[in-house]
Amino acid sequence: MKSCTAHARRHLAATFLAFCAVTAHAQPSAVPDPNTWLNAAQQAVQLIDQNKAGELWEGGSAEMKKRVAKKDFVASVKKLRGVDAVTAREWVAIERSQLAARPDVPAGQYVNVRFRAALGKRAVAELVTFRQEADGGWRWMGYLVQ
Repeated sequence: MKSCTAHARRHLAATFLAFCAVTAHAQPSAVPDPNTWLNAAQQAVQLIDQNKAGELWEGGSAEMKKRVAKKDFVASVKKLRGVDAVTAREWVAIERSQLAARPDVPAGQYVNVRFRAALGKRAVAELVTFRQEADGGWRWMGYLVQ
């Protein structure tokens, strides 16, 4: 059973990284459909659920990597999530927006996928963000728990 679980985890990580690679080479005007975003965001939160935030960071955008070191991202996720396991999760929104530059966010086109989740007995909102890169492709940009 352990080898099957390990295989499934490797497959999940590979699938997420493949999404990042494929979207990174998408045409500048191409925006994947909402189901693609939802699937990618679900894969991202599953990596976090499995304590693999470092692997998620590896598939992230260059802009995000400039702003947050891998070890800082992993520590931040652990702090945001705590030790409670996810007992429920459902998506609530997929939003696309164009943002002007701010001190904490670079200008660009973004897609946010919002989830409602239960971490143990705590109800939270999770936000997974993707950003269009300079080459026109899309990459994972951030994860937030509110």
